[in-house]
Parts: sequence; structure tokens; C-alpha cells
Amino acid sequence: MTGRVRAIRDLGGVLFCILEEHGARIQGVLERDADNGPDVPLWRRTVDIGDHVSLTGRPGRSRNGEASILVSSWVMASKCLRPIPDARTGFTNPEARARQRYLDLIVNAESSAMLPARSRAVAAIRHGFAQRGYMEVETPMLQAVHGGASARPFRTHVNAYNA
Repeated sequence: MTGRVRAIRDLGGVLFCILEEHGARIQGVLERDADNGPDVPLWRRTVDIGDHVSLTGRPGRSRNGEASILVSSWVMASKCLRPIPDARTGFTNPEARARQRYLDLIVNAESSAMLPARSRAVAAIRHGFAQRGYMEVETPMLQAVHGGASARPFRTHVNAYNA
């Protein structure tokens, strides 16, 4: 299974990690004493919350009965360059959620669930209008002043430098 590391619990001889991908969550169990098992010291040094890892192993259950992958090997798929907020503390500041939309989609399940729902709603509205004979025209076609790549270059003046 490949997914984003959402939580890590290190209990000394056993290390638990929660992987999440496309709404599916599974627990990985890495045992230090397993023969030909995963490189647990390397995991401890390199893997952080937010990283994408690929776990290989056999399905099983933890002592609590939770469905798990008993890891025999693992590979770092991609490193998360910036730390993501912990699931317990969350990402609740509305201003920060608007500025850092990518982080909001990673951390908040309701935000990432809203994205496909919004896409389906917009597609349904467009389909309904198309069936009634309406045509969608993009706004830039109606602008009298050209912008973007076809805009006329302009010069600026900075008073502080008199330039």
C-alpha cells in the first residue's frame, strides 16, 4: 500500500504508522526484531508525518484487532518538504485555510470531500444549460482591453529611487 503518513507511534520494539490515500486508511506495523524485516532505524531517522511511503507486507491484525499490514519492507515514495499540522490539532484558521488551500485539502477531510461534490454540481449545471441550448462563453472573450500575454508592456516609477 502506498499513502501519506498521517500518524506515527513508536513503542520501542514495534512502530505503528497510519497511511491514508483517497479516503482509505490502514495501519502499518514495523517490528524491530523481525527476521529480514523492515529497516526500523532508517524509518525513525527519515520518515515524518506527511511523507508518502510504500509498504510491502502481509495483511494481518494488531493485538487490538485493527486491520494492519505487517511490514516486511518499505520505500520512501516522496518526502514532504514542509510539515503538515497534526490531525489532533487540525488546521482551523479560515484565513490560513484560504491561503494554503493545498494544506487544507490534505488535512481536512470535509474540504477534500467537498471538491468532487462541487465538481459534480458544476458539471450538472453546465449539462443542464447545454441541453437547453445555452452556450458557455468565457469572460476574457468579452473584455475590450487585452490582458495576459497579449497585454502592452508598461513602465513603472519608484519615487524612492527616482527611477
